[in-house]
Amino acid sequence: MNLFKSIGMRPLLAGAALLLASTVAHAQATRTWVSGVGDDANPCSRTAPCKTFAGAISKTYAGGIINVLDPGAYGTVTITKSITIDGVGEAAGILATGTTGVVVNGAGIDVVLRNLQISGAPSVSLPTSPGINGVRFLLGASVHIENCHISGFKNNTAGNGNGVMVDASTAGTYRLYIDNSTIVDNGSGNDGGGVRLRPTGASTFVFATIRNSRIQDNNGYGVLSRDRTFVSIDDSSISGNLRSGVNLLTTGTIGETVVNNSFLADNGSVNAGSEAGVTSNGAASFVNIMGNQIIQSENGVRRINSGHINSSGDNHVAGNTANGTTDGAVTSL
Repeated sequence: MNLFKSIGMRPLLAGAALLLASTVAHAQATRTWVSGVGDDANPCSRTAPCKTFAGAISKTYAGGIINVLDPGAYGTVTITKSITIDGVGEAAGILATGTTGVVVNGAGIDVVLRNLQISGAPSVSLPTSPGINGVRFLLGASVHIENCHISGFKNNTAGNGNGVMVDASTAGTYRLYIDNSTIVDNGSGNDGGGVRLRPTGASTFVFATIRNSRIQDNNGYGVLSRDRTFVSIDDSSISGNLRSGVNLLTTGTIGETVVNNSFLADNGSVNAGSEAGVTSNGAASFVNIMGNQIIQSENGVRRINSGHINSSGDNHVAGNTANGTTDGAVTSL
């Protein structure tokens, strides 16, 4: 009799398991929404939106999209799966006080951050410590930052603050794309600033493309990259940064940077004589400049510790305290 009852229970248990699996599956959607008047207990649907990005991400399928219904501050978020967060048409904000706005940390994931305002801000308890990093890319395949405004990340107790930081240590290839974005007022003077690329593993490589963007008025570097980084900067303005506008620093492993058709002005107002519009530091540092205006800086271009800067001959390098020299010629148009 007990055996009969046990066998009879199996279809019931199987049905319960299927019902539970169905409920879990329907708890996620390929597209979700957030609203300033939403609730994270909601399913994040168009008619019942969530309150925060963190609340919505758990209810969005990998590869899905989180959309914004109305202006608001939607909280910091850690992303561990492929996702798109799109604030199109609204003032979609992430306000980070004493922390990082967006952390990307998932093996092989692709993340798109689009139409967002990511801001660091002090608090009553941390009046001198605004947000740490706007976007911190720890692990993943790619991060796309499109039409975003990132500012106010200048925490002076945690890496000096960065608008965007690739802080990769796990072996692999990391790709960063910044397009049509503004990165201003970040860093606190040492090696923080607008964009910082720092792969630390021996088999870790970062490829970064920056296009049609403004990286300006940062309290540190505009773009600082290290060993095993390959950076392309096109049609951008990198100006008014306290340290070098573009700085490639290597300590033994190759790094390459290309700056094309960009405007670099008024960089390096601290450490007189030691900063520049473009700096190449280290024998494995290779910088190529083409069609740029590099003006009104401490140095126009600066090579130190056997760094390399190659010019295509059509750069306008003038009006700097010292214009500097390249491996080839610097030509004023």
